[in-house]
Amino acid sequence: MKVIPGQVLSAADKFKAGEGTFEKDGFIYSSLLGAKEIQDNNTIAVTTQVLAVPFVGSVVIGKVSKITSKHAIVQIIMVNNKKSLNYTGTILKKDIRKTNVDQLEIYKCYRPGDVVRCLVTSIGDGKNFVLSTAGDKFGVVLAVSVSGYTMVPVAWDQMVCPHTGNIEFRKCAKPE
Repeated sequence: MKVIPGQVLSAADKFKAGEGTFEKDGFIYSSLLGAKEIQDNNTIAVTTQVLAVPFVGSVVIGKVSKITSKHAIVQIIMVNNKKSLNYTGTILKKDIRKTNVDQLEIYKCYRPGDVVRCLVTSIGDGKNFVLSTAGDKFGVVLAVSVSGYTMVPVAWDQMVCPHTGNIEFRKCAKPE
């Protein structure tokens, strides 16, 4: 149950006041915005979930929402393995890989719906971060084939549909 500061959580004779709460006049109140939690030792607490904000050097997981001939737009889902607010990132063509950038075709690296692991290289304007997949551990980590099946990486630049055997090009992340 979501609670707000000052909200009555329980009578003080039923539970002990835990983290994020206080007792006053025979009642336990929330002192935080968060979720009410009843713990094993008959304690009532309020927990908060901190949402991560991307910063230069952080590793993000995101979903490709759009591609153009010059860049891919990514909706950031996680920052350093923690849930994130709605931030957007851009992978510029020059930041897809370290070599042969002039020969790249973005649609052979990412498709809308692909889940990618990226490195934040610049803050951008604070809402649209500059991302990079240059490096072995960065790139597509999950993709669905044209047939609708989850694909498996077979090379750094190819994934295969296990049901149809069709190969599709992607800039794959090396599995961790």
